[in-house]
Amino acid sequence: MTELQAKKGLVSIEDKLRWLSKELSFSRRNSDTMMLSLAYGRNTVKCDVFYGSDFFLETQDRLYDMIKKTPNPIETKNLLVRISQRRNMFNKEKQKREVILYKLLPYSTDAEFAVAIAKGNLDDTIFEFQSRFNFWIAHFESFYGDLTAFWNSMNAKESEKVIVINNQITKLIQTNTNLKTQTNGKETDS
Repeated sequence: MTELQAKKGLVSIEDKLRWLSKELSFSRRNSDTMMLSLAYGRNTVKCDVFYGSDFFLETQDRLYDMIKKTPNPIETKNLLVRISQRRNMFNKEKQKREVILYKLLPYSTDAEFAVAIAKGNLDDTIFEFQSRFNFWIAHFESFYGDLTAFWNSMNAKESEKVIVINNQITKLIQTNTNLKTQTNGKETDS
């Protein structure tokens, strides 16, 4: 098979999956609406079902290769989210947590982080957050509880949630850094 034939085959498979998704969504929506209407009354029921139109036909290796070629950090984060969705397809809680972590991570890849360091575009707090990311997430969770539960408890837009959590972590870093400098040269983690 040539590369063009392989791409056409992939498009054909995606079209068939979209058709199947549309038919399943229609059937499920009508079935659920009918059953819920019988139980709760027609005027109190609204049902919306959509089985999706985006399918994971790429392998993880292919997605990681695509990350190396991405033109910007937005595409990189999108690919990382797709990898997380693919890897945790059957564990929705882990998938959601990883997606949140990717949104909080200041730099998506080590290469982006290295470029920021080389250009000097990095303050100490962001450097500390990126270089010890897991430590600061654990530190955040020790104060505020599970990250996913904290995220879900906020009644705000996604971008506002990211800002709130990043601000809290930044405060933790700055407080911890100030405590280190006040110990007269002794470095201890508080």
